[in-house]
Amino acid sequence: MDPLASDRWAEIDTLFAEALDRPPDERTAFLRAACGHDPALYHALAALLAADADADAGFGESATDFADHLLREAAGAPNVPGDLAPGTRVGAYRIEEELGRGGMGVVYRAARADGAFTKDVALKLVKRGMDTDEVLRRFRYERQVLAGLDHPHVARLLDAGADADGRPYLVMERVEGEPITRYAEAHALDLDERLALFEQVCEAVAYAHRHLVVHRDLKPSNILVAEAEGAPQVKLLDFGIARLLDGEPEDAPRTRPEQRILTPEYAAPEQLDGAAVTTATDVYALGVVLFELLARRRPAPRERLSETVPAGRQRAVRGDLDVLAATALHEDPARRYPTAEALLEDLRHRREGLPLAARPEATAYRLRKFIARHRVGVGVGASFVVLLMASVVLLTVQQQRTARALAEAEATADFLESTYAATDPYSPQRLDTLRVGALLDRNAARAREELGGQPLLQARLFTVLGRVYLRQARHADADTLLQSALAIRRARLGPADPATAETLHELAWARYWLDDYGAAEAMAREALAIRRRHAGPSHPDVAASLTRLGRILQEVGRGEEAARLHRTALDMYRATQGPGSRNATGVATNLASTYLELGRLDSALVLQREIVQRRQAHDGPDHPDVGNAYHWLAFYLLNTGAFAEGEQAARAALRIRAAAFGDTHPEVSVTLNLLGLLLRRQQRYAEAEAVLQRSLALTRRPGHEVPVQERVALSALARLYREAGALDAAERAQREALDRTRTYSDNAINEAMDVSHLADILREKGAFREAESLLLDSHRALEASAAPPMERRQIARGLAALYDAWGRSEEAARWRADPPDS
Repeated sequence: MDPLASDRWAEIDTLFAEALDRPPDERTAFLRAACGHDPALYHALAALLAADADADAGFGESATDFADHLLREAAGAPNVPGDLAPGTRVGAYRIEEELGRGGMGVVYRAARADGAFTKDVALKLVKRGMDTDEVLRRFRYERQVLAGLDHPHVARLLDAGADADGRPYLVMERVEGEPITRYAEAHALDLDERLALFEQVCEAVAYAHRHLVVHRDLKPSNILVAEAEGAPQVKLLDFGIARLLDGEPEDAPRTRPEQRILTPEYAAPEQLDGAAVTTATDVYALGVVLFELLARRRPAPRERLSETVPAGRQRAVRGDLDVLAATALHEDPARRYPTAEALLEDLRHRREGLPLAARPEATAYRLRKFIARHRVGVGVGASFVVLLMASVVLLTVQQQRTARALAEAEATADFLESTYAATDPYSPQRLDTLRVGALLDRNAARAREELGGQPLLQARLFTVLGRVYLRQARHADADTLLQSALAIRRARLGPADPATAETLHELAWARYWLDDYGAAEAMAREALAIRRRHAGPSHPDVAASLTRLGRILQEVGRGEEAARLHRTALDMYRATQGPGSRNATGVATNLASTYLELGRLDSALVLQREIVQRRQAHDGPDHPDVGNAYHWLAFYLLNTGAFAEGEQAARAALRIRAAAFGDTHPEVSVTLNLLGLLLRRQQRYAEAEAVLQRSLALTRRPGHEVPVQERVALSALARLYREAGALDAAERAQREALDRTRTYSDNAINEAMDVSHLADILREKGAFREAESLLLDSHRALEASAAPPMERRQIARGLAALYDAWGRSEEAARWRADPPDS
């Protein structure tokens, strides 16, 4: 059978695409199996594969677009008649040589024959025999698209016309460069250099999007890099299948589903499905290009970028670049960056150390976690920074009225004045347009550069800024500043000075959030000892140190000791500040959570009821802190089995939070999730599902996504479906929750919780081997991360239950009695 027969093109196209989806070392075996006893078909496809790496270089069309020419060449057939010989005139241009050919046209290197200019150009001419109405419309359309684009990173349209036969041609700027991925490898570019090139690509595509043009075929061969004035410059080619989003002419080419023109390896899911194409379609292709540029291969489903990049780059890629790539490559167009401009903005944010828009609530979530553990209102903003820094001036003057102290205060005032002078509307960089994080970074850098000659003042500012970084949940940045402050204060003031204790107190918290619990405990105890010695046993600073040490011990499973510290601190705050003070209520909330972890649910519930009453008396019935207290009351009622009363408390929390923050605020989503759990425990499954779906929808609002809360909502839905007997739905939801955790968080504890829930579902479905693999991997990860024993015990219990169900009783007994090392 002739492999070139027209009725076999669908088969060839399908097999070629399937071969490209496989690793290179598996393609030959795949073709041999697929082609069976049809050697002509095998050799034709092998020719396509062999040409794939080079056929598209410089012309912006994939090997499948060149299939007509390549297959004929492989079969020994003559080329399509009508090739233009060197020297042939086409309009005002002289053909020099053929560069390549695609499905619709041939690309030639050409020059002006009339001497108007001497630079070579690329001339694209419709092939003879292909000048159908459809192709002619597509050429006219490409000319219209290109005529509207003028950008340094987009290959320019220089001219257009028709040859003597009436076939249209386009004359383009000729780009002598290499595909971006090939250029990066040939020049051994580092991570930052690769990202700089990719930013140029995004600038070009963003420009096209602003002009309402979607490229639809972005891939390395359409993105060439050439040297210009000693620096690499990107040029974006081939808008041959581009689409205008607005004002599209009536005769614009309409691609039927069975005639889709695309490159499958870079096409977005909606393209492959024949669905609507938007700017987000280009974003997906950009995500594939980014992945290939950094990892040297295209992404596999649900694959993290940092897991695939070469050794030495994982740390630099992990985190923001993982999130950035995952957002660009999301299967749902509504969950991607909406435009290349949005992707470019996050690339710049990542380069400048600013938060990504793709994780808009990441900092807020970490901060909410801080609040949830302390239940103390924390104000974060530029005004807070001003107040804290202003206090430096006041304290310095009040504590020591010496010439040196006054000089330090004056220097501090100058520092503050110059920093906040940028709020002047005529300033070139107004600080009121900067995020708080950028303001902090600016002040930290200036403190390092300008206050080196005044180390004690520098240490004071480092401590102040470190405290604000902690409230911004930027724990590593806080740790760096606080370590510097501690070194200065120990050297200048001595290890037992109250100022040294202040820095130790903050640094212990940074170490806590960085999971270094041993160092955190040691620093907290050292700060407590200094404060007791200098301030006396009942000072509020001592109570603060007791509370901090209690939180650290609570995290590592030493609940009884933590409870004693919290009770002591609570008594001190009540005696010195009053029983309804904010500090007293905050410590009481910590104590209640400790009681819960110790299994003393009645004590936790009594204390939380008291907290609700004190909050109402102190703040009024509709204050957000009252809503927070009701939320935790509902949580404790859930754990004590009082589901109906818990529902009432959750609805009260929901009413207050919605009124205070708005119906779409993340705190509303959190309480909706708790309400869903309470309804589920009352077996009101339909109501529970509706509430949890509402919570999930809030976490996925475009531009306001909260990946971590999305994971919580998905896990809650999974437990609901499992309890209702819908195990397939439960598995889907829990796998998606686990994916969210792995993509947006590097927290082994959260991942262990998701793995535990998924393993329970798999156990009930009889998928024992996969459940075992997940649980053992999770146990190893927890041990490597020095996680608290409570989480490891949960995984051990899951393994014991699994082996019981599997009939492996000896292994179940070992995990139940004394979990072995993995």
